[in-house]
Amino acid sequence: MSDSSQRPPFVAYIAREPISRVLQKDILGRSYVRFLPFLIAGLQLYTLGAVLGHAQRDKFEILANLLYDKPQPANELKSVTNDLTNLAKKRLDSCSKAPDSFFDLFMNTELKAAGLSFEMPLKEFQKTAKIKLLLKQQPGPTDMAEMFVMEGIAFGARFPGLTERLWKRSSEIDSGEWKKWRERGLDIGEQPTRMTLDEAEQEILRGVAIYVSQYYPELAEPLGLQLV
Repeated sequence: MSDSSQRPPFVAYIAREPISRVLQKDILGRSYVRFLPFLIAGLQLYTLGAVLGHAQRDKFEILANLLYDKPQPANELKSVTNDLTNLAKKRLDSCSKAPDSFFDLFMNTELKAAGLSFEMPLKEFQKTAKIKLLLKQQPGPTDMAEMFVMEGIAFGARFPGLTERLWKRSSEIDSGEWKKWRERGLDIGEQPTRMTLDEAEQEILRGVAIYVSQYYPELAEPLGLQLV
C-alpha cells in the first residue's frame, strides 16, 4: 500500500475537477459556488458515480475500500455500502414520479429539497438559483459533492437495471426539453451526451485504474483494474 499521507481521498480526487470549474471568490477572498452551477456539477458527479457503481456492481464492497486509508473488515464495508444504498433509495423514494433520466432523478430532488421547482416563474427561479454557497459552510459544497459521488456509486451498484434505463433515456432527451432547461440558466451544453453506458464505463474505469495503481495497488487485481 502507498503512503496514505500522500494519497488524495478517492471521492475528492473524482470531485476535484467538476467543482473547481464552478468555484468563485468574493471580495473578501472567500471561496463560494452559485447554487445552480453547483447542482450541475453535482449532477455530473452523481452520474459519474452511478456509472462507476454499475461497472463495479459485483465488487461494490471491495470498491468501498477506496473510501478508507487502509483495508477494512467485511462488516465495516457492508455497513457503509448499506448506508450509501439507503441514501440512494431515499432519493428515489422522494421522487414525485418515476424518474425518466439522471437529470430528472438528481436535479428535481435537489431542487425540491431547496424549495425550488422548474415550474416556478423564470425570473424567480433564476434569482433564487444564484444563491451563494460558501465552501466553509457545514456541510459545505465540497462535502456535498463528495457525498453525491458516493451515493451515485451505490445507486449504480444496487439499481443496475434502473441505471441502464436512466442512462439510455438521458441520451435520448429531445432538443425542446433540453432547450427549456438551458433557458432556465442551466449550463449543460448544447446537446445531451450520446455516449453509450459501456463507453462511459470504460472511460471512467481507465481513470479509476490509474488512481488505484498509484494509491491502492493491492486492490487493482480484486477490482479487475490492472493497467495493461
